[in-house]
Amino acid sequence: MKILVTGIVASGKTFFSTHLSNCLSYKLISADNIAMEIREKEKIKKNIISQLKLNENTDMKVQLANILKIENKRKRLDNILHPLIKDEINNLLDANDNIIIDCPIPKSLGIIGLFDLIVIVRARKRTLFRRMKRLNFDKKTKRLLYKIQKKEINSIIADHYITNNGVKNIEKVVIPLCNIIKSFN
Repeated sequence: MKILVTGIVASGKTFFSTHLSNCLSYKLISADNIAMEIREKEKIKKNIISQLKLNENTDMKVQLANILKIENKRKRLDNILHPLIKDEINNLLDANDNIIIDCPIPKSLGIIGLFDLIVIVRARKRTLFRRMKRLNFDKKTKRLLYKIQKKEINSIIADHYITNNGVKNIEKVVIPLCNIIKSFN
């Protein structure tokens, strides 16, 4: 079974995905990690620096966080990265019968229709912003990221919606969902 777990940044989708993966013994892949690995490839990095006119001597992560605030640059970055991320996810889905993909922007990547099961993990806005502190984004970037991802997540119809009210809540939800999924195999 191919499972998509999605939600806004800091909603707890990775925590949930990890627990679900452990329960099912499924391979777990993070779309964020795929994106990071792609961005680090020298050829891609040079293309991003060139296309977005970035400074190759400045921290790429900081520059990319700033690009979120500039819509035309954000779209150009998406046009570079999204097809590559989608291709990698397609390859992983083709190679694995039982897999969980943890992805915050599946609709933008065009991968929604590739899954047998879609789970959206949600958390209260205040909780999300508190958790986002670890990302070291300024308030404007946090709000923009929330706005972009919320619009995408709200446009997705899922099979299951999980509200993340903390660790114990997630642990309680994983076991019944895991049992339901096992009953289909």
